[in-house]
Amino acid sequence: LIIEVTTEEEAIIAEQAGAKAIVVVDWNEQLKETGFMPDIYIIEQIKASVSIPIFVRIVSGQLVEAKLVEKLQLAGIDEVVETSNKTSLYKRTFTIPFISEYESFETAIHQIVQGSLMIKNKDSNCINKIAMQLSNLKRQVKYLTTLTEEEIAEESKNRNSHLDILLHIKENDLPALIVAHGLIRNPKEVAFLMRSGADALMIKYSIFKEI
Repeated sequence: LIIEVTTEEEAIIAEQAGAKAIVVVDWNEQLKETGFMPDIYIIEQIKASVSIPIFVRIVSGQLVEAKLVEKLQLAGIDEVVETSNKTSLYKRTFTIPFISEYESFETAIHQIVQGSLMIKNKDSNCINKIAMQLSNLKRQVKYLTTLTEEEIAEESKNRNSHLDILLHIKENDLPALIVAHGLIRNPKEVAFLMRSGADALMIKYSIFKEI
């Protein structure tokens, strides 16, 4: 269980509630045309107050911010994709893991090729929409297991996807954890998303407004 937080107080509450990790988010991100990473002072405050792993949210393509998070020796980076900028970072040059957004099976594969160890759906307040994204991803994976290697080679050309990744999926499943991301309110929704194919959950920081 991963919980988004915007303040030191929320981070402490999240840890006490059983979160295995937190993502520090800029509280003002919803008001911005382009997002920015949270204030360093807030990150350092949170780092001193909790013992669980800390990820920091940045916008896709922001190399300087990503390098800064890496230098802070945190657990990893949560990368969100802007509508106006779909350039993602090449993660394999970093020493910390990335959680990266996907919109489709093709973009999920792209993020994995780039080096993401975890992929998440674009956040949503609708549990059914999140579950549908998970199910669609799992359906594509299952489809690949039914194909021959020759058919997968053809799929790779048609999808403009990396053949080695598709072959890996056929034999071993996705080489990344699938994170269900959104406003998840109760155990029933947790169970529903896990049955839909999630390996982990990320709860939006707006959950604190409902406590």
